[in-house]
Amino acid sequence: MAAYELALPYVGTAYENPMRLTRQDWRADGEWFDKGQGTSWFDVRFAGRYEITLWFSDVQAADGVAHLKLKTADMSTTITVAEPAVRFAPVELAAGVTTLEGWVESVGDRRSVRYVDIRRLDLPDSIQPVND
Repeated sequence: MAAYELALPYVGTAYENPMRLTRQDWRADGEWFDKGQGTSWFDVRFAGRYEITLWFSDVQAADGVAHLKLKTADMSTTITVAEPAVRFAPVELAAGVTTLEGWVESVGDRRSVRYVDIRRLDLPDSIQPVND
């Protein structure tokens, strides 16, 4: 256990919109690979409408279901073959500390999210994330 509180990323500021979370932002004892699962904690600085994009390591080999679990809501949507990402919008986020988990399930396989982009919809983008 850490002797101090870990700093949480801020979401919803004009300084970094969208904010990108990676597996290194997880609070988990597991691995940071596709089969691992973790929870991201972050601080929503301004309540409002957001777009949340879940990016996966590889394109889908088969159709599946992408899941987004927030502290206050669970959502899911279909993801089709060859899609590397899914978007959930608009998502209402309250100000304060919240949690997020993301994964995709298809043909008996469960894989975790690689990146999560969280964009506040009423602000212009201040950065352009690079996707590999």
